[in-house]
Amino acid sequence: MNSVHFTINEWTALSLGLSSPSEWQEWAETQRWPQAPEPIKFDKIPAMMRRRMSNLTKLALQSALSLADEKISITSFLLVATENFIARLI
Repeated sequence: MNSVHFTINEWTALSLGLSSPSEWQEWAETQRWPQAPEPIKFDKIPAMMRRRMSNLTKLALQSALSLADEKISITSFLLVATENFIARLI
């Protein structure tokens, strides 16, 4: 039988009022949503790019860049994404 195994080393998720692993853990234990949620900060995405993105795209990219943090820059991330898109077109 074939099977796939993987390990999650790091994870992140963003939602209105829940942006850190400790906040998500508290929500998982209590099932209580924050009463006065803080707006989500998309500070890792340049402003000119944020303007053209849907909310879901901003959430996904902010999450990915938060995990990558200092390991890659937004330019190299977008370059890889663009090359992957072009490769699928060919």
